[in-house]
Amino acid sequence: MKKIWQDFKYEIFAIMIGIILMNITGISVVLGSSMNPTLINHDIVLMDKISVKTNHIEHGDIVVLKSQFKTKIGTSKRFVKRVIGISGDKITIIKGNVYLNDNIMEESYINGDYTFGDMEVIVPNNKFFVMGDNRGDSLDSRDASVGFVDISDIEAVVPFRLYPFDHFGKVD
Repeated sequence: MKKIWQDFKYEIFAIMIGIILMNITGISVVLGSSMNPTLINHDIVLMDKISVKTNHIEHGDIVVLKSQFKTKIGTSKRFVKRVIGISGDKITIIKGNVYLNDNIMEESYINGDYTFGDMEVIVPNNKFFVMGDNRGDSLDSRDASVGFVDISDIEAVVPFRLYPFDHFGKVD
């Protein structure tokens, strides 16, 4: 046994590190324009899975989530969206303005498009209200086909963009 350990200790160590990293982090490719200008089509982002496992998701976080929509091969499509509301929040959209608990949101990250549709909702327990930054081209919680997002459907928080290199860094 000692000889096996000596011969393969670096390989075993690398496999153990790989397993740990797969459970706490990951990489995802942004597909589509729903998060423009914050994230654009084909950006590569780092995923933080620990924030989800510790239930540490906050207003303004960008998240990767599983949707009910399927890819051509039958797997769940992933969406990348921004958390607007968490459990118990009141979300109101009136004349293009988004209100969180009756306070207008300052959303410097959106591209200036009108936030269509007037609505008022209370976010249920263990659910999230998410929207894309490109409000005119985002399938998100405003649409009944997406609705509130369950905590179990959130895979990760996106703290960092890895590619393109000229936009490498923290994602706000």
